[in-house]
Amino acid sequence: MSLTGCGSGQSRHPQPQPAQATAELNVTIQTPTPVADQNSPPAAQDLATVAAYAATWLRPDLPRRQWMTRLTPLCTKRHATLLGTHDHTTNPDGRPTGPPTMIDHNPGLRTYTAPADTGILTVHLVVEDGRWKVNAAYFQAHRSSRQAPQPKPSTTLPNR
Repeated sequence: MSLTGCGSGQSRHPQPQPAQATAELNVTIQTPTPVADQNSPPAAQDLATVAAYAATWLRPDLPRRQWMTRLTPLCTKRHATLLGTHDHTTNPDGRPTGPPTMIDHNPGLRTYTAPADTGILTVHLVVEDGRWKVNAAYFQAHRSSRQAPQPKPSTTLPNR
């Protein structure tokens, strides 16, 4: 048995050669312009929600009904239900000392801190019914500024 056609070293099918690139590529990269989602809450509404929530949450002196009436529209249904079981008279009596500050944000979720004279209120917002609503909040009291008790002055005997 013999093989024929293998020894010539030439192929019947020529190999394609790479083509030379002669065209220029002109690309302009543009930063996409943000498009406002028609269902997004207004940009400043989150800050106003946190400020109003903090101002009311720090008021344990308010009658319960008034306290809940002020907070409920600012909260998710879930958080309003939790507040309904909370004894607000145990909240620290404080006043806001400055505007809230955003410390984290993602689409549909924002976290703020609201400074008060008695501590820091951290507020988590989510979008519910097309508005920023408080979904959770917690308070961290300032460390006590009381000084350690001073020793009583020693009594000295008068000189004789």
